[in-house]
Amino acid sequence: MADRLRPENVEIVKKIRKFEKEYVIRKHNFKLYRNYRVPQSLVQNSKNVLSFGVGGDANFEKLICFDNPNLDVRMFDPTPYTVKNIGMILAKGGFRQFGEFENAEQRSKDIIKNNLKFKPYAYSPNNGKLKFYYKTEVGNPSAEQTLGSFSLVGPFDDPDNFVEVDCKNIKTIMEELGWSHIDILKTDVEGLWYDVGKEIKDLDVKFWATEIELGLGNTYDEAFDKVRELIDLHKDQYNIYLNRERLKAMMEIIFYRKDVDEG
Repeated sequence: MADRLRPENVEIVKKIRKFEKEYVIRKHNFKLYRNYRVPQSLVQNSKNVLSFGVGGDANFEKLICFDNPNLDVRMFDPTPYTVKNIGMILAKGGFRQFGEFENAEQRSKDIIKNNLKFKPYAYSPNNGKLKFYYKTEVGNPSAEQTLGSFSLVGPFDDPDNFVEVDCKNIKTIMEELGWSHIDILKTDVEGLWYDVGKEIKDLDVKFWATEIELGLGNTYDEAFDKVRELIDLHKDQYNIYLNRERLKAMMEIIFYRKDVDEG
């Protein structure tokens, strides 16, 4: 669904465009896999993929597997709606693009069976059980009925609106999988993007695409400072690209390791 610029976001979106122009490379020819752009050559030569934050669709995760049937894609999301409906979510993933592929329905089933593996964990820099807060939605009084925002950062409104979920950091997951590196990392982790960025400094990650929610857990100024900090932290090792412009208080940024990008 396309963004709609709301009046309350006009000024922050102007600041985001200015920030992106100053700090982020805008021109690239990465392939669009529904919502995320990744170099097709990287997809075709990758193996290990981690995806945090599935929500209500698996478009990206499914579509990259059409380009590389050998991918091992590990998907994580503890949102109750996602956990309950993961079978339907995986089946529908990428269906709008099925017309582009020969024998797409069967290939989709094969991808679900062979490439996509789901676990109901949240990303957190610390392992263990944590409170996963959700936003009140009119007509959806329970977490199981809610497909809106969930976050470990803190309450959106009512502090009693939470479920407890299992959390793991990336290093732990890599150790459990026996992975020495990650080829592609995608994160939509509702406010914990900064923690991911800090953690991967010491990990072997070739490509990281992330949503950055500016107003969640921070003031806008604090969030911009944290994005600058991550760019400074990674700029010697990674090229920083724009995934797409958003009309909300968020950015989508790609970190692509220079030795792979320029190799």
